[in-house]
Amino acid sequence: MEESSSLGGMFKLSGSNYSIWKPSMLDLLYCKDLYLPLQGDEAKPKDMSDDDWIIMHRKTVGYIRRFIEHSIFHHFANEEKADVLWKKIEAMFERKNALNKASIIRKIVRLRYVESANMTEHLNAYQGLINQSINMKISLDDEVIALLLLSSLPDSWDTLVVSISNSAPGGALTLQMVKDCLLNEESRRREQDHSSETKAMVAENSDRGRNKNRNSQNTRDKSRGKSKHKKDFKCHYCGGPNHYERDCRKKKRDQTRGNNENTEKDTTAVATDGDVVVVCDDACVSSSCQQTDWIVDSGASYHITPYRDMFASYTGGSFGKVRMANHGVTEVAGIGDIHLLTDTGCKLVLRDVRHVPDIRLNIISTGKLDDDGYINHFGEGKWKLIKGSLIAAKGRKQNSLYLMHATITGEISNRSKAIRLMMEQATRRLDLHKLMSLQSEGQSEKDNLLPDIAHMSM
Repeated sequence: MEESSSLGGMFKLSGSNYSIWKPSMLDLLYCKDLYLPLQGDEAKPKDMSDDDWIIMHRKTVGYIRRFIEHSIFHHFANEEKADVLWKKIEAMFERKNALNKASIIRKIVRLRYVESANMTEHLNAYQGLINQSINMKISLDDEVIALLLLSSLPDSWDTLVVSISNSAPGGALTLQMVKDCLLNEESRRREQDHSSETKAMVAENSDRGRNKNRNSQNTRDKSRGKSKHKKDFKCHYCGGPNHYERDCRKKKRDQTRGNNENTEKDTTAVATDGDVVVVCDDACVSSSCQQTDWIVDSGASYHITPYRDMFASYTGGSFGKVRMANHGVTEVAGIGDIHLLTDTGCKLVLRDVRHVPDIRLNIISTGKLDDDGYINHFGEGKWKLIKGSLIAAKGRKQNSLYLMHATITGEISNRSKAIRLMMEQATRRLDLHKLMSLQSEGQSEKDNLLPDIAHMSM
């Protein structure tokens, strides 16, 4: 332990730490003035005798071998010249063949940042692999190294990745710029988590204080009640003796009866498809009816929905026809805008949505999104909708369809409309599940569920 601390924490060479051991060993040899023998006999000082030069070689060899693990020591036990020993170590751990180069590249590509881990440690591990590739004479451009570092981040960092890509000067990234952005983002997230924890602790302490005050007040009220004796008095509401109006049971019963008369009756809706039954009660209308599923279709010319109650703005009338895939034709009943809140927390406005009551499913046209300035990205079973540096929406591939889940923004105030919308969605979700099963089986009956959106006579 004393020797390790005196040598600045120098460690021994093993089979896995060569990329760190080599620069550390060179630094130590320079500090001890033992670096000249590594350069060969050409580096011998003119004023040094041959015997002193041989002794210096032996000192350097001995110093290097002090920091080699016993498991590999015998590979270098017989060397007496420092430059020969050093080249032998390099040849053993820096084999520049294609297999070792491919192994290093594979490690770089497979390196992944774990959520909530220390970003400095991740960057250190990544730089270590890059240094190994440089030692093996692998030529990697600085921008490629920066892009590989960005690819090691999880999906939760996608917004930052898009922001960095868009803010790069001249569209070219540098490794140092990416490192700075990652460290800044880690600091921002830690401060945000710390402030959230602080607010939670303050709220918890304040709740405890209020509970204590309430308990003490209740105790005082009870003590006051016990100390007083009731006198003969009448209730101003019912005229009954020995109670106040606020405690009158008759008044409470009358109020409860009046509220029940003014309250709408509970409504329950049922949707069935033979094997599946969906029951919708009005107690769950306020939130559940606003959850919607949308099919992302690159062949659709317009956004389409069968739900009239989804529209934030609506214009009814005759706006053309839609030809179905089963060769049927149906009318477009109206056009309007729909406001959605996506799973990424962004508001998405679908403009000029066609209201087609006979179509079973909600459909988003990627072509219309392109017209609104969005970028659609499909790959690895995922769909992303990007605008600027924001990921506006996400979806996943189910069988051969890309689905997006979203919420209708704003409250649906009319209860009957809300229940009707929930019923329609429940029924059409059964159709969506049927469509998934038909596609997985390769059946042609799916034409009855999806329209030929690309052929619309408007």
